[in-house]
Amino acid sequence: MREWLPADHLVWFLLETIEVLDTSEFDRRRRRGGVGAAGYDPRMLLGLLIYAYCKGIRSSRQIERLCSTDVAFRVLCAQDVPDHCTIARFRPRARTRSPGCSRRYC
Repeated sequence: MREWLPADHLVWFLLETIEVLDTSEFDRRRRRGGVGAAGYDPRMLLGLLIYAYCKGIRSSRQIERLCSTDVAFRVLCAQDVPDHCTIARFRPRARTRSPGCSRRYC
């Protein structure tokens, strides 16, 4: 996937930044099994939301669609497309758990 986007693309910076963030609170609440499929990686969902917000995209349905059609979104989600319900359910958790994230910005 490194060949899909230029080296200075925002996605690469975002992926590196999320790797150094303390996401332990997200990991504690992550669904790991049980009935149905395991949940998506919360860092991936957080990256999708941040990138979408940077691009001015707020709609969970549009984010889902872009995960299938847009190269940058495909890189962020590693071609594992979360549905719009998953994105919408994650949004309030990201808003309250992200360090330095206030309602004004998220």
